[in-house]
Amino acid sequence: MHNVPDPPGIDPAASEALEKLRADYPTWSIELRDRMDVPWRARRQREPIWRGGVVDVEAATAEQLRERLERFLAIDAEIASRP
Repeated sequence: MHNVPDPPGIDPAASEALEKLRADYPTWSIELRDRMDVPWRARRQREPIWRGGVVDVEAATAEQLRERLERFLAIDAEIASRP
């Protein structure tokens, strides 16, 4: 998926967090939405062979988004290990 453009006037710390999240989770489209109560969002497309999982997640902070993505990757690994 492609990432959407950064919001205008993004805070340098938020910009750095956004870049790091995008680098660490390249299969997710990660964005910081301006003027949203829950501004951090990550989405991904379903794989051709989809066994379930999360495709869209929102968080109030970059740290929360990272924590959630890590949990979802652990769930993905568990699902993939099932026969």
